Amino acid sequence: MAYEDIIRVADLKTRSSRFQRVRKEVGAKDGEPVVVIDYLKPGVEEFASVLPHYLGKKIIGWAERRGKLDAYNFGMHIRTSGIFGYAAGAQPGVAQALAAVSATATARSSS
Repeated sequence: MAYEDIIRVADLKTRSSRFQRVRKEVGAKDGEPVVVIDYLKPGVEEFASVLPHYLGKKIIGWAERRGKLDAYNFGMHIRTSGIFGYAAGAQPGVAQALAAVSATATARSSS
């Protein structure tokens, strides 16, 4: 998935028209709360595509050389209908996991 794809998906998932469509699909009345929880499973390529090019390239190279391109996928459930939505995408542990993958890949690619 390219950087533009990730941004495009986030744009589509956070549009008010999507929430209006979901409200209609579930038959929610005016003022009735509706909770939307999206499931995401980003991998090394998705993570690397939003980093500066030189760093993303190093991480992809590291993962390819070690056969780990698909090894670090992890599922996340993000409540996108809340006030924080994707901005809070760092549910407990997610930001730390991404940082660990980045640090490991960077350390190993420079050695």
